[in-house]
Amino acid sequence: MIASELLAAMAAAAVFATPDGLGGLTGEPGLRGVAVLVGVAGATYAMVLVYTALPRAWAAWGGE
Repeated sequence: MIASELLAAMAAAAVFATPDGLGGLTGEPGLRGVAVLVGVAGATYAMVLVYTALPRAWAAWGGE
């Protein structure tokens, strides 16, 4: 119950915040922009694995 209220509050706050997007990361100090871009690349690769390798692994484990 509390988690859904927290998510609703975060969604309401996101309405008023204006994101910079990935283009705004080029001016970030230090390695913050690099860390975010590596995280986005890692999440994208994880989604590729979910759609390609996971169904085959699931079928092999299930004996189909």
